[in-house]
Amino acid sequence: MSMKKLRITLAALGLAALFSIPATTAAIAAPAAPTDLRQEISTESGIKMIWSKVTGATNYEVSIYTADGKTALVKSASTNGANEYILNDVEKKILKPGTSYAIHVVSVDSSGKSDPAKAAAATAPVVMTSFEQTAATSNTITLAWTESPGATAYLIKMGADAASAKDLTTVTKGPIKLSNLKADTAYYVAVYPIRKVTDTFLASEKCCYINKAITTAGAVSGLELAEWDVRTNYIRLAWENTAKYESGYQIELYKSNNKVYKTYNVRGRNLASVGYTLKKLKNKPFYFKVRTYNTFNDVKSYGEWSKPCYCIPEANVTVKKASNTAVTLSWDKVEGAKQYLVYRATTDGGKYSKIATVKTLNFTNDNLTEGQDYYYFVKADKVKIGGKKRKSTAIDIKNDVYVTLYTAKREAENK
Repeated sequence: MSMKKLRITLAALGLAALFSIPATTAAIAAPAAPTDLRQEISTESGIKMIWSKVTGATNYEVSIYTADGKTALVKSASTNGANEYILNDVEKKILKPGTSYAIHVVSVDSSGKSDPAKAAAATAPVVMTSFEQTAATSNTITLAWTESPGATAYLIKMGADAASAKDLTTVTKGPIKLSNLKADTAYYVAVYPIRKVTDTFLASEKCCYINKAITTAGAVSGLELAEWDVRTNYIRLAWENTAKYESGYQIELYKSNNKVYKTYNVRGRNLASVGYTLKKLKNKPFYFKVRTYNTFNDVKSYGEWSKPCYCIPEANVTVKKASNTAVTLSWDKVEGAKQYLVYRATTDGGKYSKIATVKTLNFTNDNLTEGQDYYYFVKADKVKIGGKKRKSTAIDIKNDVYVTLYTAKREAENK
């Protein structure tokens, strides 16, 4: 090779070395994407998202999309370095109540932006316009409410009061019957419309509540026939009153053949006695039961029935004939009676003693003392009702007849 060609080749090699580009260049890493992205708070027009801090990240940008991810509603909103994002859209121009959204968050540093972390979010549904108790039993409460647009379910909270209320159950719609409750008890119950975001977060804000959702009372006890005037057939029924929340009482009367004679609904709290004149039941046995009721939207929910109280009338006794030393009594037949028990006392309000058992509708008591006062009443006996044979019901005021025997003048008068 000539000296001239050698110089040209060396010069070419020098230029090539001077302007050559390295085969590979080291890339600068982008920041890591946020982790643990989740919703922390929801309102009808707002959301709060939080996530774990990313090492080296100087900022975060948040984008909000429709639930399908196709339409951007908020694009690359800066958090100014905070690892949380709050949007309170009071005017609801962006966020609508009871609506799901897709949230994207990217980390930012000097090298650029990360891939987006993605999570679902939702606003709270609007609270229901109506929530009420519609029925009850002694151990259940039935609740109903209007639907809340956007709600995917409803959370029920319950307790003795608002402070003690705890999550009870979640249902997809109303009405709902809550069971295993105590009789004659008031409960605080609240219903929250919710929209499910994840298994651990439900979008919800406001609730409807009832301070006193009431169960009906248990069985009424202490039933008795307090008074019975067999002449007019006025009766007074009584029972123990222990109910705390009742609206009134239902009294049901039955004939001895177990057919309903009459049903009475008596409105009023703390009721323990009622009176009726029952002309068509005169001289007839009957029984009665009592239960409380509560009224919800003009519809009655009833408590438990009492045990039956069986009532057999005393005979309507009169004086048929009297002499100086004898008196003949007669009385009306008591339906179902097989015999009658005659009782006598010698003083007003004194002790009565049984003096005769007869199967007729009359009785003559002789060998009496002239001028002596006598008092008589007659019980019906062996009247079959309620699967047993019974005698006239014991009452404080006897259906007795008063007889005075005079020496010169005889007089008998009904008391």
